[in-house]
Parts: sequence; structure tokens; C-alpha cells
Amino acid sequence: MLRVDFIFGLAPTTTLHKHVADLEASTTARFEASAKTGKVRRFKKFVDGAASWSRVERIIARVEVGAHGGDIRFVPRLPSRRSNPGA
Repeated sequence: MLRVDFIFGLAPTTTLHKHVADLEASTTARFEASAKTGKVRRFKKFVDGAASWSRVERIIARVEVGAHGGDIRFVPRLPSRRSNPGA
């Protein structure tokens, strides 16, 4: 069973947007070429670190394009925990 302690998003910055600029453009193109119903959602993993962070983080970006426009979310990848079957 998956246990999630917490999830938080990162505030979008110019630097984070640079990592997904090509993906955003191609996702928009896919939506425009489609029947334009529903949404097109794509994901990208990359590594980044702000000067104020103590270390670099693996970031997961979700790029979504639909009839109401685009939406990009950034979340740090949570460290993996192995479940303890005996607990």
C-alpha cells in the first residue's frame, strides 16, 4: 500500500519553466491536433536546485493542456520509502 505523508507544490519560477518549455509547446501542439476534447497531460522529471536550497532536488513537472488553456505544476519527488511488511 502506498503511504503519502505529505505533498506540496513548488512555486513556478522562470528557471523551472525553462525545463519544460519544449514539453509545453509539444503538448499544446498535440492538443491542437487532437479532437480538442478532454485534456492532454504529460510529465517530465529533472533535477534542479535553487540557491536557497540545501541540495538539488528531483522535480516532477505535470504539463496539462485543455480547452481552458495550459496548466503546469511542479512537485519535488518524495524520497522513496520501503514499506515494512512486519509493521
